[in-house]
Amino acid sequence: MIRSVKTSAAEKVKRDARVVADRARGLRWATIAQRNGVSESQARNIWRERRSAEGFRTIRPDEIVDEAVAQLEAVVEELAELAASTNNDAVRLGAVKARAAALLQRIELLQALGRVPLAPQLRYEVNIEATVNAVLQVFDRYNLPKSAAHELVDALRADPIGIEAHGRRLVLVDAN
Repeated sequence: MIRSVKTSAAEKVKRDARVVADRARGLRWATIAQRNGVSESQARNIWRERRSAEGFRTIRPDEIVDEAVAQLEAVVEELAELAASTNNDAVRLGAVKARAAALLQRIELLQALGRVPLAPQLRYEVNIEATVNAVLQVFDRYNLPKSAAHELVDALRADPIGIEAHGRRLVLVDAN
């Protein structure tokens, strides 16, 4: 006679967390079920209940983006650690290539969201920022009044010069 073992509440919470973590990492339902000692349908129910309880449907878009960026950063870190710790050249090369791809995905995601300018526009923004910083350093070197530096920055902000990408303008800030 086979007796079923009752799972304690604490063990169930831990198991459910493992199920959610495994699914979030992209594992298949069959793999998740096998790893956690549950059926595939039970694993799906655990995932669905946790998503509902944690308000996945009410997550703000910026939180989703932040999580996606954090996940990509975690992938990059994990691949860097793998490349550094392996003695297998093929694994190291694969990890380096995958890390480069993940870095590009991160940049593309941020560009698509307008958080980072597209590459050609980034060059112009960097050049404009460097130019403004150089002008402000000259102002400081010749002890021109701070009001002159502020007036220059204000004029550059008001004049439609510079680069505009995805509805945002280059922000010039006088750090002084």
